[in-house]
Amino acid sequence: MYKDGGFVTNVIGTTYTVTGLSSSTLYAFHIVARDAAGNSSGTSNIVNVTTDAFVDTEAPSTPSNLSASNTTETTTDLSWTASTDNIGVTDYDVYQDGILVANITGTLYQVIDLTENTTYAFYVIANDAAGNSSGASNTINETTLTAPTCSDGIQNGDETGVDCGGLSCAPCTGPTVLHQGFFETGWDGWLDGGNDAARYSGSNSFEGSYSIRLRDNSGISSSMTLSSLDLTPYNQIEISFYFYANSIENGEDFWLRYHDGLSWTTVASYVSGIDFNNKTFYNATVILDAVQYNLAANGQFRFQIDASNKNDLIYIDQVTITGLGGGMARGFTNSITSINIIESNTLDFLLYPNPVKEDILNIKSKGNNNMSYRIINMVGQTILKGNLSSKINVDNLKPGMYFIELIDGEEIMTKKFIKQ
Repeated sequence: MYKDGGFVTNVIGTTYTVTGLSSSTLYAFHIVARDAAGNSSGTSNIVNVTTDAFVDTEAPSTPSNLSASNTTETTTDLSWTASTDNIGVTDYDVYQDGILVANITGTLYQVIDLTENTTYAFYVIANDAAGNSSGASNTINETTLTAPTCSDGIQNGDETGVDCGGLSCAPCTGPTVLHQGFFETGWDGWLDGGNDAARYSGSNSFEGSYSIRLRDNSGISSSMTLSSLDLTPYNQIEISFYFYANSIENGEDFWLRYHDGLSWTTVASYVSGIDFNNKTFYNATVILDAVQYNLAANGQFRFQIDASNKNDLIYIDQVTITGLGGGMARGFTNSITSINIIESNTLDFLLYPNPVKEDILNIKSKGNNNMSYRIINMVGQTILKGNLSSKINVDNLKPGMYFIELIDGEEIMTKKFIKQ
């Protein structure tokens, strides 16, 4: 007996069952007869045979030992024992209260965006490549934690509610993004001060291609102004922006100014050689508190340079103005951070786009590859966590401001981002 020209076996008789063939495969068979003296006949006719396609009808085994752990007010971690299959398990369907919420390849899944003090029922089903599905795993009922209620009028950590100490009080407000300026399609509501202010495209822009370039010291002509912001609902206003300087002499500066409906006040001043150096990106944050400033119904903000000539340039980009309620208070500290200095840290990372307008937050890390991440909301609740990859799906996050932590086992690096 020969298969595809190769000897298979020697048999007595005129029938033989060939085994070990592959499905959906063409084979050529022929036979040669031989007598007791060892004489062989000629080759028989060749028969071409195609085996049938394999049909997998065997379902995976049922997943077992489904359990929940690390349950918080809004998340819980599910894990289970893997199923087996005659060919192989491809994925698992995760069900929450009878509704499919995820399809994953592993045996670990973090459920997010849950409601505090609520009981949920979970089970999982295994699938194979042929579309066969197992039975449902054991069902578990898991109850999320109840967030503690603050009793001192200040929301700390994951506390909820407000106790103002009186018969009644309005709920805390914030954070609310009042303005974002990226300048990719225009001035984004800022007013062009004049000849020494211009929209710029180039590598001196921090985010995207465009920023606003200010130069010289020609007063309003060297400025950009944002008008008509209602700041009255908030206890604090946070202004965050990025900037880049070029050819500004030591001692020269630029300002962030605020108009409360009556007069202009310089709320932050940045001096070359002291607060910043040329040819370096910086991120600055300024906090205006209602204790110190009149947060007006028609508030205005202005960036203005006070240099010495038209070659002294400052580039303003990615301006975010956020209103914060009483429970979101962050103190009075202003900050300025060199982006270059941050990036020299082995654990630093870049995140983009920021704000996140779609589903994906991209992470570029200079640290090791065995890091984990945690996304925290503004009241300290963990919303999402897992092992770090270059892309994090934030589709389920509600619009607002969040912090993301990267952890390598020894150090933690935190940055802020906005989900739109």
